[in-house]
Amino acid sequence: WVENPKIRNKLRSWLTKAVIPASSEQGKFFCIGTILHEDSLLNNLLTNTSFNYWKRFRYQAIQEFSESPLWDEWQSLMENDEDKDCEKHAYEFYQLNKAEMLEGTESLWPDKSEDYFYDMMVQKISDPDAFSSEYQNEPISPETQVFSAEMLDLATYDGEPPSPVREIYIGVDPSL
Repeated sequence: WVENPKIRNKLRSWLTKAVIPASSEQGKFFCIGTILHEDSLLNNLLTNTSFNYWKRFRYQAIQEFSESPLWDEWQSLMENDEDKDCEKHAYEFYQLNKAEMLEGTESLWPDKSEDYFYDMMVQKISDPDAFSSEYQNEPISPETQVFSAEMLDLATYDGEPPSPVREIYIGVDPSL
C-alpha cells in the first residue's frame, strides 16, 4: 500500500476531506503505526506543518546509541564467517565489556529483557532497513540510504556559493 503513490494520495485525501471534516468539534483522533515510507500518511501526520495542531509523538526503540568503538569489534565478531560460534563469542565479548558498551545509551523499553539494547543491536546489523522502519520509525535506514539530509544541507547555499566555485552542476536520479 505505501509503495503506491496513488494509494498514498487517496488515503491522505480520505483523511483530510472525509474523516476529519466528519468529526465533531470535540472529535479526537488517535493514530498509531510504523512508518514504512517517507510519504506515508503516518509520516505526513508526524512531519507535515499542516498537522502542527496535532499532538505528535514518534517513538524509537533506541533513542541514544552508544559511541563506544567496542560495538565495531562486537560487530566484527558477529559477522565472522570463519567462526561457527561467532554469536556466542560476540555475546561473551559484550558481557565482558557491557558497562562501557552501554554507556550513554537510552532505549524505549529497557525492562523488556535483560539484554534489550544488545537484542536491538543484533536486529540492527541483521537487517538495517527492517530495524530502521520497525524499531526506529525511520522509513529509510541511514546505513543504506544514498543521500542524507546532512549531505543536502552542506550543499545548500543562500545567495552566492563560496569561492572559488564558478559553476555548479547537479544530477538527480529519481530512483534514489
